[in-house]
Amino acid sequence: GNAVRWTRSMKSAETGKKCQTRSTSFSAYRPNQYHSGPIRQPDFLGRDEWAKTFKTRIIKGLNGGSNFAGHYSLIEIGCGSHCRFAFVVDAFSGEVFRFPYGGEEQYQLGLVYSLDSRLVRATWSIIGAGSEVTCISQDLLWSENKFELVNEVTFKADQQGICSISY
Repeated sequence: GNAVRWTRSMKSAETGKKCQTRSTSFSAYRPNQYHSGPIRQPDFLGRDEWAKTFKTRIIKGLNGGSNFAGHYSLIEIGCGSHCRFAFVVDAFSGEVFRFPYGGEEQYQLGLVYSLDSRLVRATWSIIGAGSEVTCISQDLLWSENKFELVNEVTFKADQQGICSISY
């Protein structure tokens, strides 16, 4: 399922649903706590069994330590040319969460995130009529183990059909 919580004020270009507009500054969303010490491994035989197909990639990603929101590892996995999906793993509990976007539905998905912020900027492309490429960039806030859409920008791709991950 899609783990994005939609709120008010602005419509998503892709779904037409409304979303709230907030600050898009990464520093505005500091983590509540940081993790130090050993990272707890996921429970691939129980709670996180749904993710066991990617066990090797997830464990390898965890070995790099926390890289998102103070005590999480955001682990990106390639699934072909310009294809990517991701998991979020809590260093304290080992629980694995699905990142709400990825695969062929969000072609050229690029993610920007930081250990010092709960915000993720996800950018991808949609190929429309006449092969025109539209870029969508969303700022997603990690809160209570799910993502909330806080801002969206739609823009045209560059001359090579690439969507820049910064705006």
